[in-house]
Amino acid sequence: MYIVLDNFKKQNIIIGNKTKNSIMYNSNYYNLIYSDELCTLNTIIFYFYCDNYININDHKLFFSLNKNQEIIKKIKNIEFNILNCFSSDKIPIYNIYNSIVNNLIKLENNSKKINNLYLKISGIWENEINYGLIYKFFT
Repeated sequence: MYIVLDNFKKQNIIIGNKTKNSIMYNSNYYNLIYSDELCTLNTIIFYFYCDNYININDHKLFFSLNKNQEIIKKIKNIEFNILNCFSSDKIPIYNIYNSIVNNLIKLENNSKKINNLYLKISGIWENEINYGLIYKFFT
């Protein structure tokens, strides 16, 4: 199940308990839950349609930044809103937005022709200085 970018509501975000992050050294992990009146999701998957990409090469997607400004703005706002739900005195890192504007989008699966893209956000990482979202793009 996925959420269309326009249907995201930050009040439906629930941040789980802190656990030791098994992937990032010396950091913690918080799982994210998205819950509304219809369902509860233990990972958040967003769907968006994209026909304005430049190309796909070796599992990397190169966005046309000018033609995808609306999608980029929505994803940036979602990332900002989720990280704002997290109480921390550390500095947030906006890795999703930064990867998009720097054309560093890595796809988990490789397809030469795509239009339907998904963004999976599974949790929040936190170290001694920063925190950010754990995410993947796939087709």
